[in-house]
Amino acid sequence: MCRQGGDEGGPALTALLRLAGADNFAQQTVLQVILPGLVRLSRRVRYVREADARRWANEDELAQDVVAIAYEQIRALAGTTQPWAARTLLDTTWRRLRSILDDEGRHRARFQPLWPSAEIESPADRSPAEHVAQLVIDAVGDGRLDQSGAQLFYARRVLGDSLNSLVPVSGLSRWTLRERIAGSAQVLADAS
Repeated sequence: MCRQGGDEGGPALTALLRLAGADNFAQQTVLQVILPGLVRLSRRVRYVREADARRWANEDELAQDVVAIAYEQIRALAGTTQPWAARTLLDTTWRRLRSILDDEGRHRARFQPLWPSAEIESPADRSPAEHVAQLVIDAVGDGRLDQSGAQLFYARRVLGDSLNSLVPVSGLSRWTLRERIAGSAQVLADAS
């Protein structure tokens, strides 16, 4: 699922996942960190067999299923050390979602739009947070931004986490965190 070859954000997310075994807030934080990837997953499920369209009444129900599956995977892996935590969580969520669709016969029919009357979302319809998340995803996918810098930027600038809360999770000093986040912001500013 992840487009990048490595997982530079691995240590921070691995630490969060390890903490998630004893802390529900850490589980929710892991979910927030992988949320941009989950948005992409739900967008991948645009075309399914007409009979499968009954599975989800609208895009919100699909998004709820994606988040529920991801949270279930986070709870299953909580307390463990996964070297590529984001990739593992997104891949297992995608496989689970595909197995749901395959069980309902998706592979035997022609593809049709899930919501034929719905228009494709234009960039103007997105919220600022979704726009920033897409910029971050694109920058990581293109190799302009490493995943750890993207995670730190997203946690600080989009989710609003304080530097003090990111220090123990990342293992970096406040000064280093500020520099990494500022560098990531500059890369994203140059890209937009």
